[in-house]
This record gives sequence, structure tokens and C-alpha cells, in this order.
Amino acid sequence: MPTRPPPACAGILLRLFAVFSLLLALASCGGGSGAVQAEAETTVLVYVIATDLEEGGGEASANLAEMQSVAPNEKVNLVLATGGARKDGWRTLQRKRVLGSRIELLEDLGPRDMGQASTLQDFIEWGVKAYPAKRYMLVLWDHGGGPNAGVGPDSTTGSVLSLPMLTQAISNARAQTGAHFDLIGFDACLMASVEIAKALSPHANYMLASQELEPGGGWDWRAFMRELTADPAIDIEPFGKAVIDGYIAKQEKEEPNGQSTLSLTDLRRLGPVMEALDEIGGYLEERLQADPTQAWYDITMARARATAFLSPRLMTGVDLVDLLSFFSWSSLNLPAGQYEKLEAAMGEAVRYERHTAVYPQLSGLTMFMPQRTILKDSTIEAYSELDFSVPMQAFVGEYVKVGRNEDLVPRPGLGPLMKEGETGIRATVANFDSMVYGFVAKGVQQEGRQFIIATKPPSEITRDESDQLVIRDANADEGWFALGTDRKVPVVMIPDGERYAVDDPYRYMVPVVLQSKEDPDAVAGGLLFVRSDEEGVLRAYSFLPDMLNDSPTVARPDELPTDALVAPRLMEVDANGQASWIYDPSSFVDLGDDPVVHQNVTFTEGTNHIGVEDHRGYVILSQPPK
Repeated sequence: MPTRPPPACAGILLRLFAVFSLLLALASCGGGSGAVQAEAETTVLVYVIATDLEEGGGEASANLAEMQSVAPNEKVNLVLATGGARKDGWRTLQRKRVLGSRIELLEDLGPRDMGQASTLQDFIEWGVKAYPAKRYMLVLWDHGGGPNAGVGPDSTTGSVLSLPMLTQAISNARAQTGAHFDLIGFDACLMASVEIAKALSPHANYMLASQELEPGGGWDWRAFMRELTADPAIDIEPFGKAVIDGYIAKQEKEEPNGQSTLSLTDLRRLGPVMEALDEIGGYLEERLQADPTQAWYDITMARARATAFLSPRLMTGVDLVDLLSFFSWSSLNLPAGQYEKLEAAMGEAVRYERHTAVYPQLSGLTMFMPQRTILKDSTIEAYSELDFSVPMQAFVGEYVKVGRNEDLVPRPGLGPLMKEGETGIRATVANFDSMVYGFVAKGVQQEGRQFIIATKPPSEITRDESDQLVIRDANADEGWFALGTDRKVPVVMIPDGERYAVDDPYRYMVPVVLQSKEDPDAVAGGLLFVRSDEEGVLRAYSFLPDMLNDSPTVARPDELPTDALVAPRLMEVDANGQASWIYDPSSFVDLGDDPVVHQNVTFTEGTNHIGVEDHRGYVILSQPPK
């Protein structure tokens, strides 16, 4: 027959039972930062630097809402670090856990700089220790600027996580936790580069990232969580494929003709890619040393024709090219088998890639290849300090060295502007191998300063009987572009054709400044993305902020604001051929409900010019006829 334990023993058992029950409770609830969960199948750590994406449009909040729409089960942990924005609820670093319909605030650490490696390292260490799992994923949500510019910035501090800082944070956290990532992803612009893949390869099995700018809406986090919840142990390749398909479907639904890419790279298969790049880099450096001028022109031809990302004409971008697109051009004269070796290695490493219909075939990874940034010391220095292919870095360094030597690579020159017929103009181009872009410009002089207030493509670029390159415009006073409803103001239209190898005259970028209708002091610089509809009507369809300032990273394009006025930017060209951008505060116009770009406008104010830009960004303008 059972007996009662002695009273002292009963007290001990009761206390032990209470302690055991408490431990069970702590292991099964969200808890604070010290609570350790039972081992899950997958823990996803999302580092959300909200920046102006949250401040202006609430994009971070929208993605968090998508995460909440699918409740994770007990085998999936979705934990967040949020902050980095000048907005209530986002000014401090908060650690959170997504629990379906609610997000649990685990702790608020107060003001912390999310652009510092130590902050990211602390988050990774905390997340791995507090939410142990059989495998881990890390996603960085923010702006992205590719391998040389990193991710961020934290709006409250201006700090940016460079690629070396990012890899140091991950490396240090792994040393403390022993965790290895099955996947590192970037819900950010321009981060699917081979340089970033190489830097992350010791720390993760796969990378999920975009070659292109990402729209403000970002990934489809519903698809992300739906796949994990349905199968917490799902293999990364089918999981990545589902996330990519969901992202492209989301972008096609929100913007049917938008520009989106996403790719999954197996970092364990990157070795043969790096071997092939080492061989190509060594060969191209040798070519530049043996015959610098001709080799530079041959390489520049491939660079100009390659599918490029954020390499706009007349402006400084990040100068990323699709890896296979660049090396496929015959002007590089690669030895037999070198390109094929790279192509085969890329086919094994990039496991899945999708893009919207506006692109040609893409490889899934970009690489840095300077064009406008050839004159930008900070970018070239940042590239040289990456942990990447030494032969490729030596090749790029030699390319920059030759390109900066105008004895070896002179700028293009323009002959005198000639009248042709009653309204036409033309000019010949010397040293045209250095030219990347020819245009017609309308300029004005103000207090000795030269401003370009409008540009358009020329009627034709041909060669004359003596094989000189000739740029012509049949009617220099007509055919301009303009914005506005109540009045029309001329604009500088920058062809967006480099991205597609063959110039597409129906895709443009327009440098502008936006002004809030409610607050005239609230202005933001950036670019309007313009394209033609099925009837050939040009319309502005999105706005890319902060392209024209000194921000080291690149904002994501968003829908065109309806509560703002627009002022076109004017291009000032100094005596050295360097272009900078200003705007006239009196030129703000309303785009109305239908943001049409007017075509074939007659515009007689100012002086007509032929203009050319060379590969390094110099702008040369013809002088008016005598």
C-alpha cells in the first residue's frame, strides 16, 4: 500500500517539481533574451535595418505583416532584430519573435547602431543560443549597394555594414556558437555578386540574393514562411526555388513590366568558378600590360555591351555586370576554353535563377567592372580590399591604371558643330573608341557656367566617307522630352539601355527632385524610371531615391509618389568634363494622375549641342556654330 513520504522529503520533492515545471515553462514560451528554447528544425534570423524604407513607405512593417500571415509551428523559429529608422518604434534595437498573428517583443536594447559589425554579431550569437536548431538561416533586410558599398545604412547613425564588416560579424559569431548557416539571404538590392558569394562561402552553404535593384515591397515573406511551415526540414534548393518563384510572382502582380531578379547559389560549388576567374583575370592583365591601349578598348567594348546593373549613363552607379554576359563578348579574345570553363562552373554553382521578362538571359551572379567608377578612388580602394580573386583584382587594377592615363586612352573629341539644312546639326567625333554614348543637348549659360537642361537621342550616328564617326540630329529644336500637366519643363533623359546590351530607346531614367505638396521644405533627389506602354506612350512608373547623393548604398525603387511635385535636374558640365547635378526651385511641376513624359516637344530656348560621354564619365560638348 502506498505511503506518504516524510514531511521533509515531501518539501524537497515539491520544490524539485516546481523548479522542473518552471524550466519546462521557460523552454516552451517566448521568454526574454535569456530563455533557451527546445531545439527546433530551423531557426531564421532576420536583421532588419529599416532605414528610409520604413520611414517613407512602411516597407519593413509590410514585410513583417507578411511574415505574420503564416503561423510558424514549433519546429520553426523566426526571430528578428529591428531598428535603424527615424520613426517611432524603430529608433531602438528590438529583438522579436514572430508567432503568427502576433509579434512578441522579447527585449528592447535601446539605441544601437545596426551599421556596426558588433551589433550584427551580438544578434547572431543571441539568436543561435536562445533558439537552437538543427540548421540556421540569416537574412539581411535593408538597402544594398553590392560588394563595394555593403548594406545599410542605419538612418539614425549613417553607418553602413561593408562586406568585410559583414563577414567579420558572421565569422566572430560562428566562432562563439559553432553555428554554420544553411542559407544567407539578402532582401536588398544588388547583392548577388560573385565577390559577395566568395566572401560568404566559408560561412554558408547557399546564398539567396538579387542581381538587380529590389522594389520596395521586397521578398514575398508569405511564400518564405509557407514553405518552411509546411516542411521545416525542406532542402534548401526546393525551398530557395519556392522563395524565388514567390518573389517574381509578387513583382509581376504588383508591377507587370517591372525589373526583378533573384538567384540561389550553392557556395560549396564556387571553387571552379573562382579557378576560371583566376585564369581569365591573369590573361586579361597580361593583355593590358603587353598592349595597353588596344586591350583597354577591347575590354571596354565588352563592358559597354554587357548586361549591367545600376550603371547609368551620365551618372555614377555601382558598375556591376552580369558575369557571363561580360566575359561572353568576343572582343576580349579569351583563349579557347576559358569562357566555356567559366560557363560550366557557373551552371553548377547557380542552382536556380529567375528574372522578369525585361531581361535577356542572366547568369545569376554579377561582378564589379568599373566604368564611371574608374575615377572614384573610394570604390576602387574598397574593391582592392575585398577577399576575392587576386588575379581578377590585379586585372581590374591594371584596367583602372590604363584608363586613367590619357596618354594611353585619350578622351573622345568633337569637331566644330555644323549646321545641316535649315534645322539640323552634326559633329564629327575623334577618338571615338573612348565614347560610350552620344546625345543631343540643349544648354544654357548662366554666369559663365554651362548647364544642360534637356537631352535626347540623335537622329543617327554613322560614319562618313573618311570613316569618321558623325552624330546628326535632323531637327535640333524639336523632339525634346518634357514633364508637367499645367506647364511643361524639359528634362534630361538618360537611356537605360546598357542593362540590355542593345540600346532600347523606350527605357529611360530622369534625374529629378521631388517636393512634398504638404511641406515645401521636404525634398528628395533621385531618378524617375520611364518606359513606353504598348501604344508607345512614355510614362514614369517608379522613383529611385538617393541615387544622386553621397549615400554609399542604393535605395530600392518604389511607386511614384502621388503627393509630390517634380523638378528636373540640370546637368552642369565643368571645364574638366565632370558633370554634377542641380535643380531650379522654380521648375516644380505636377505630374497629375497620369505621369506622362511628353515627346517630340519643340523647345527653342537655349543653345543646341552635340554631346558625348566617354567610358570614364567625362562629358564633352560641342561649341555652337560660328
